[in-house]
Formats: sequence, structure tokens, C-alpha cells
Amino acid sequence: MTYKSIAITDGEESRLKDILSSFDLLDLSFTTETNIDFSHIDADLIIIEEIKTISSINILNLLFELRKNFSGLIWLLSTKYEEKNEILYYKMGVDGISYSDRSSELIQLQLTSTLKRNCKKRTYISNINTNGVPSLKLNSINMSVHKEDGEEISLTRSEYNVLNLLMENLNNTVTYEEMLSVIWNDDKRSNKYKISNLIFHLRSKVENDLKKPKYIKTVRSKGYMLKKS
Repeated sequence: MTYKSIAITDGEESRLKDILSSFDLLDLSFTTETNIDFSHIDADLIIIEEIKTISSINILNLLFELRKNFSGLIWLLSTKYEEKNEILYYKMGVDGISYSDRSSELIQLQLTSTLKRNCKKRTYISNINTNGVPSLKLNSINMSVHKEDGEEISLTRSEYNVLNLLMENLNNTVTYEEMLSVIWNDDKRSNKYKISNLIFHLRSKVENDLKKPKYIKTVRSKGYMLKKS
């Protein structure tokens, strides 16, 4: 797989061309004062070269703008290790740092290895389904739910199935009978109590206040409804 990359440097004799020789290099920009709209760039990687003519403040400002608009990998090629700067760079959203005294082959391997994992992560995220409820996101791969604050919570198969059913019927009542049919396949041993117990456990995972549920509403004597937040 060939990864698309953008290099940002002020150095006319930049090593980035050599480092990115196996990548599809979209642009080699010789300034950090770039006006590129990064939100519309189809790239896997943006790598910034740290050299003497670029202050750490300029790099921090650039990282701030990049992280707001660019969802791909952001990497820094640094001249030397300085813990203070490195901490700041990571806090501003850089994904990794390589050092210019390392071989181009080693840096290529670092980038390629990280990009492979990042692409797998993107595939994983693409399986997250909101079904119109942006505050709750279901993940079909590991049967979990992502809450509004980013917390990921594991669900049992029954909890996942009932939440998915409620999402598919957003703002509409899902009856006890429909839930029994989908979750327990009309098992005669199943009853409304089992549904109520399941909803209680599900609410305890997705709701912040069980006394005043925000998402899963009870429809008296009929069933439950998932409300769009």
C-alpha cells in the first residue's frame, strides 16, 4: 500500500524527499506559514521538519491548526531530543517524533508501521454506528457503546441488540413484544420483567442520571423509546 504524504519544511536541502521516497508525496511546502485547507486534503500523513529557522512556537501554532482540521497522522522530524519541547508537541497532537540523526530507512519503517496501525483504527471506527443519535455510538465489532464524553463501554449481546433495535426505531416506541421477538426469539420463558431488567442495566451504562433518563424513555404499558438527544 502506498501512503499519501505532505511534507512541511523551510529547508531547501530537506531530508524529507529521501525519507518519503517510498510514499506518494503530494506536496513539499517550504514554509510553515501555510494557507492550505487541511480539512480537504486526502492524505494519510503530514510530516513537519524541525530546523533552526523554524521556531518551536511556529511549530506549535501549526500543530494546533492541523489537529483542528486534519484527521490523519501528524509526524515531526526533530533535530535533537529536548524533553520540554517534545512534551509540548505531544500535547498539541503530534502522533510521533523521529530524529534527524537516524537513518532514512529507520524513519520510513517508523512511519509505515504507525500508518498501518492508524489505517486499521480508521477501519475500526468506520464500524461505529450512530443511527441518528450522535451522543451514543454503537460499535458492531466489539459490541460496545461510545458515550458523548468519549468513554467506551462494553455491552452484553442482549444489551447491544436492544440498543441497536431502539436506535433503528429512533423516536418511535418499540413494544415489549418486538423486543422479546428480536432478543429472545419469542422464548416463552421470556417476559416483560426480563426486558425491564435488561433496560435497567443498559440505562446504568449509558445514562448519567437513572432517575431522569436522557435517552431511553419508558412508554407506559407499551415498551421503550430512544429519544434523539
